[in-house]
Amino acid sequence: MLDVDDHIALALSGGKDSLTLLKVLHKIEKKFPKSRLTAITVDEGIGKYRSEAIDIAGNQCQELGIDHRIISFKELYGYTLDELVLERKLSFPCSCCGVLRRKAINLIARKVNATKIATAHNMDDEIQTFILNIFHGDVPRIARSEPSLKDPSGMFLPRVKPLAESPEKEVVLYAYATGVDFQTVPCPYASTALRNDIRTMLNRLEEKHVGIKFTIYRSVERLRNLLEASKSDLTLRRCSSCGEPTISDTCEACKMLKE
Repeated sequence: MLDVDDHIALALSGGKDSLTLLKVLHKIEKKFPKSRLTAITVDEGIGKYRSEAIDIAGNQCQELGIDHRIISFKELYGYTLDELVLERKLSFPCSCCGVLRRKAINLIARKVNATKIATAHNMDDEIQTFILNIFHGDVPRIARSEPSLKDPSGMFLPRVKPLAESPEKEVVLYAYATGVDFQTVPCPYASTALRNDIRTMLNRLEEKHVGIKFTIYRSVERLRNLLEASKSDLTLRRCSSCGEPTISDTCEACKMLKE
C-alpha cells in the first residue's frame, strides 16, 4: 500500500480507528526518513460532537509532532451539516456527509501535496459497505471499493486502507491497550443511517457464528476480482461545476448541494 518516500495524508476524525492508525503509521514511518505523514481533519459542523473530536485529534497530533490540517464544510460548501439538516431539511444526513467529506479529503490532500490518502476503515466497515452496495443495487461499486485503490489517469490520489483486514474489536483493543484517547460518543445522525442497522445485524451474526465476518470479507475479495472488468467501463471527467473528477457531468457533491 505504501512506498518508502510517500507523503501520506491520513484522514483523522478523532475516533478510535483513525487515532489508532495515526499511532501505528507514526511508529512505522519513523523508520523511513524519506516518508512524511500529515493528518487531515474534516469539520462537518456537527455541534459539540465534532468540536470535541477535533480537540482530541489536535492534541494527539501535537503530542506526536505530526502536522495537522483542518478543513470545514462551511468554508468549502457554505453550509455546516447541521445547517443542511435544520435549515435545508436534509433527510439523509449520513449519505450526504459521506459524499461531501470524501471530496473535502481529496481537496486538502492535494493541497498539502500528498501522494496517498490513508483512511482508517476497518474490516467491519468494509463488510458494511459491501452490504450497503448490495442493498442499494450498486454492484459495480464493489469493484471500486478495494483496500488499495489507484487511478491510472492520475485524477484521484491513490487511497489505501491499512486496517481493512483488522476487525473493529481488535482496533478498539489496540486503542485501549496503548492508551489512545478517542471520542466515544457516536455522531447524533448515525442512528438515521442504514449502515447502523447493518452493523447491528453483523455483530449479532458474529456473536452466534464466530468468524462469519472474515468469511464475508474473503467472499467480497473473490467477488471483486470477478467484477474487476466493470471498472474499465468507467471514464473519469472533470465536474462541470467544480472541476473535481467524476464519472458523470456533475460530481455527487455538487448534485447534492444543488438539490
